[in-house]
Amino acid sequence: MSWRLAIAGTVAAILLLVGGLVRARDRADARLVEKIETDLRSPDAKVRMEALASLYAEAVRQARGTKDRGDAVAIARSLVEPFKAEILKAASDENVGLRSVGAMLLQFVHSDDQVIAALVRLAAEEDRNVRRPAIGSLAAVGQDSPDARRLVLSWLQDISNAQQFEEGAYLAREWRMKEAVPALRQGLQACDPGTKQRAAIALGAIGGDAVDAIPSLQQQLGELKLATSAIANAIERIKKARQASATPSVPRVGQTPGSSDDKP
Repeated sequence: MSWRLAIAGTVAAILLLVGGLVRARDRADARLVEKIETDLRSPDAKVRMEALASLYAEAVRQARGTKDRGDAVAIARSLVEPFKAEILKAASDENVGLRSVGAMLLQFVHSDDQVIAALVRLAAEEDRNVRRPAIGSLAAVGQDSPDARRLVLSWLQDISNAQQFEEGAYLAREWRMKEAVPALRQGLQACDPGTKQRAAIALGAIGGDAVDAIPSLQQQLGELKLATSAIANAIERIKKARQASATPSVPRVGQTPGSSDDKP
């Protein structure tokens, strides 16, 4: 099951508690926002969770209304950002459902040290209903965080833990983590074919910076009966990326090499 499907499954489970998605409108109904604000003050954890799930559903609905990713994020953030304090509080709640929906919403607020710290903590939880949404949000906003990148590298160290390695390989792939190449090469030596495949896919996504992994990939291609297509594809992607980065640009007539002048 892909990461996106796994995260979508968690989202769907929470939305079932709400009783379905918020009906489509061009912008959030003022009454909906008012109800969310009211429900978030409730002492009942389930009511607060349903309020945040409604907020998430509306943010996603509005974001889907535009094709430009940057615009979609901005639209979702404009709705969610005012509730940042409540979302961070939910992310630390003892209720698993609140932590889960809080983890999903943190991708839509302004990312700062507090947000990243919360996501790193949630991503390390044992409960997958919290961990997976947190990892999905971390993939969206945590790429530049040293703490998040260290967490990924720690997950990749133990190739015997297939689930943990899968999570680390996912983020290494999404972030094109050059520093993860040595650990991913070790993943190719795992006994589990799934771990080998995830390591190969991540190396392929990293591209030219993973060129040192080609001998290890070629060795696995000769020895492994499973996941050969993933390994072959990784080798091809790395080689193409390396060739592209090594190919010098050809200056146009009248333009000197290295010139940034775009005039004809």
